[in-house]
Amino acid sequence: MFSLNSVHAGKVIAVIALAIIGGMIFSNFAYSETFDMVLVTVNVVSSNNPPVLEPIGGQEGNENQTFVIPKIVAMDPDNDTLTITADNLPSGARFFQVTSQPGYVEYKLSWPDRFVIPGVYSVTFTASDGQLTDSETITITIHSLNDAPELYPIGNQHGTEGTLFAIKAIKASDPDGDMLTLTAENLPAGARFFQVASRPGYIEYKLRWLDRFVKPGVYNVTFTVSDGKLTDSEAITITIDDVNLPPRLNPIGNQQGKEGETFVIKAITATDNDGDALTITAVNLPAGARFFQESSEPGYVVYKLRWLDKFVKVGRYAVTFTASDGQLTNSETITIIIKSPGDFPTCSINASVIEGEAPLKVDFEAVASGPVPIRKYWWDFDDGTTATDVTSISHTFNPSSLYTVRLTIRDKDGITASAAPVLITVQKPLHAVSIDAAPETGIAPLQIDFKTIYNPIWTPGCVWNLGDGTQAVGPVTTHIYDTPGDYNVTLQASDSNYVSEAAASIRVFNDAQPSNLGDRAIFVWYAWDAGGSEGWKPQGDLGNFDIIGDGFINTALKNSDSSMESPRLIIDTSILKKVSISYKIIDTDFNEAKFVWKKVGDTEYKPENSVNFAINNDGDLHTYSFDLSANANWSDKVVQLRFYPTTGAKGHAWIDFIRVTENEGVSSEDFRWEFNPGGKGIVNNPVKRKELLDFCYVKGISTIFLNSQGVVCGTDIDKGFYTAFINEAHLKNIKVYGLQGRPWWAVPQSANVQGQMLSSEEGWDYVRAVEAYGQFDGIIDDTEPYAIDQTGWQSNIYMRVQWYIDWVQGCKNIIAARYPFISVIPFWFDGMTDTWNGDKTARPLNQYVSDIADSVCIMDYRDFAEGTNGMIDNAENEINYGPTWVAVEVQDNSPDPYADRVSFYEEGEAYMEAELAKFRNYFNTPNLLGIAVHYYEVYKKMKP
Repeated sequence: MFSLNSVHAGKVIAVIALAIIGGMIFSNFAYSETFDMVLVTVNVVSSNNPPVLEPIGGQEGNENQTFVIPKIVAMDPDNDTLTITADNLPSGARFFQVTSQPGYVEYKLSWPDRFVIPGVYSVTFTASDGQLTDSETITITIHSLNDAPELYPIGNQHGTEGTLFAIKAIKASDPDGDMLTLTAENLPAGARFFQVASRPGYIEYKLRWLDRFVKPGVYNVTFTVSDGKLTDSEAITITIDDVNLPPRLNPIGNQQGKEGETFVIKAITATDNDGDALTITAVNLPAGARFFQESSEPGYVVYKLRWLDKFVKVGRYAVTFTASDGQLTNSETITIIIKSPGDFPTCSINASVIEGEAPLKVDFEAVASGPVPIRKYWWDFDDGTTATDVTSISHTFNPSSLYTVRLTIRDKDGITASAAPVLITVQKPLHAVSIDAAPETGIAPLQIDFKTIYNPIWTPGCVWNLGDGTQAVGPVTTHIYDTPGDYNVTLQASDSNYVSEAAASIRVFNDAQPSNLGDRAIFVWYAWDAGGSEGWKPQGDLGNFDIIGDGFINTALKNSDSSMESPRLIIDTSILKKVSISYKIIDTDFNEAKFVWKKVGDTEYKPENSVNFAINNDGDLHTYSFDLSANANWSDKVVQLRFYPTTGAKGHAWIDFIRVTENEGVSSEDFRWEFNPGGKGIVNNPVKRKELLDFCYVKGISTIFLNSQGVVCGTDIDKGFYTAFINEAHLKNIKVYGLQGRPWWAVPQSANVQGQMLSSEEGWDYVRAVEAYGQFDGIIDDTEPYAIDQTGWQSNIYMRVQWYIDWVQGCKNIIAARYPFISVIPFWFDGMTDTWNGDKTARPLNQYVSDIADSVCIMDYRDFAEGTNGMIDNAENEINYGPTWVAVEVQDNSPDPYADRVSFYEEGEAYMEAELAKFRNYFNTPNLLGIAVHYYEVYKKMKP
């Protein structure tokens, strides 16, 4: 050790100063006097300088325009390796390194236009050398280029109970020309809010509230316009004054009767929108007539007029009926005309022929007489056509079916009379042919087996033109179509006496799925073919065979396919000596039916070849037995048996099933049903199963609504067919829902609706059977109670609504959480309001159903998307409220007067897809589950 003295201090200090300047720290000193020198031991420690982030500063940009900070730079005096990080970057922005070298780094921030959203964003950038950092927090301001839309002032509104309320024009505009939407929250029940005009930067809606739904109160409604980002709203009040509305006396009309016969007006009804208690009075009743109340409930009353035969005298009686709620009234004066029986006009129908092959031309003549001239004639031919004011007319009936022709006349005094109906039986021509093509559609290359369907009494020669320039001969042929397209196949069958022609359409698809259809479903009704696919071939021992559900009687059993004649039971009477017919019929008007028979090949049924039997209106199973050996009229070896109501019966009946229950010793050649020649069933036909699934593939169909009646037919093989089909569908990622429903299921057992004993328990049994099957992906219920009796549905709407919603709730209770449950409803349910289950405030019927079911499927049967009464207009309330499938129609509904607007049949598939695209683009919401096309058998043959 040493110490510095004055002699050496200067030298040492100089060294120290030099050392400090060099950044060195001295820890030990040694001095040598000999050499006049200082020895220094030095520990050198390196000093790290922080990096420097070059200033960035605040930044600005515009929405929907790419935002960039091209250079964010940091440097380091020690030449260290650097990184820069960014905290709180806006969503979608990218921050990445551009270049790097010792002591220098450069980054870039890029924010693509589609992610650039208006706002103020605080972002911190930090440069680091691994030890020391330098940071800067900047503000990025993104300016909005979108101006908010403007909702034109609406103002508070005022109306009166029971009077139509409307806001004709609710308008909004947008200075940027954006497409706009308008919504309304808390609309009163029954009010409709719909678009009437739309173009870029402008939209116009209308609010319409029909008089029968306008109830007193103050309603707070908020209207909001949106351009998808910005909105403008106005909350208004709609005040409806409480006034007492007059009751409505439902129309009665003039009446007529015969002297000495009891005269009755069964139902004189009145309704009141206020729910007031009502009475109906009758002034100037004829002597001896009684007018009394039959039933009453709030807002609804039913009276009856009964005039016993001994009091009914000839005359004209002007009677005034008045409905009253205690303050206001509504009246109608009618004329009751009573004449002696001999003074009534009479009429009958002469028909040139009552049975023959289709097309069948019949000449009709009205034979009418009476004490005063006949002034009016009305004809009804039971095929959708009518005629008036002619006494003679020719009419051609086609296709084969049973037609009931009716005639009504009116004389100068206003008295009407009806002729006994004439039944016209139009048979499928004995020498007609049809084509069975399996499959009819599919993916190229497509092999199709063609078969001639004809009556076995005829063996024609057959020549085929297969639509692609190829011909073939013989009753059957097979052909492969290699090229996608539509092919028209024709068949000519002939012998030396007869020539018959038939045609079929074949559609071959590319092996490619569409990408723009979205979720799509399809209804399939012909799921299970009771008659098989072999046409006229005997179908085997049918001792447990049912015709289920689809048999609808309008004075005769008609196959659900109107182009076919009604099913016929063919019996070999040399073997089968006794047959029992079991039936279960839910009947509306008539209480007796008959079986008629004839020898195969005979042109008509003879009156003596018939057996009448009673129909029980209880919905239970009944059996009628024929002892064939005891009846001389069964002497022909082979006979045809058909089911009819008795002559003169009118109205409708639903057949649940007809079953042959006794058939000991019968072989397949002795006993068969001719039913549905050509066969439409799918699940029991592997070729048709594949055809359906291929069709779903090329059309982008993800869900099949499959008629599930085969599941409840009681045989394991039926369920096996269903299971096989569902498994095949699942392999193609297609869901299968069990489709069901009958109108009377929504009516309780205790309710007698115009003579019908109907039972919802029957429907619930069906639902339980389908639920227990356990293979479907869901259940869709198509119960339409208003189809039983449209007049009754409207006149007793309150009870019908209660029954119907109870039915939907009952279905949901059975299905519980196991299956998704869809309920099919008409689009006009949103215009019906009522209360249910103790509610105090009436709600639209569609909302009740939507709350119970997992989703609804509305029958939005219109062939245009936009405008008043279009698909969008009709579906908006349902879709806005909850998950909704939307069904569209593609079948030919002529001669329905509304056919030109309810179905896409006339316009074709391309037009339909264009309208559906408009529809889907309008509803940008997950509540729109998809489009359901009604139905497959027509859709697959729809014109392009």
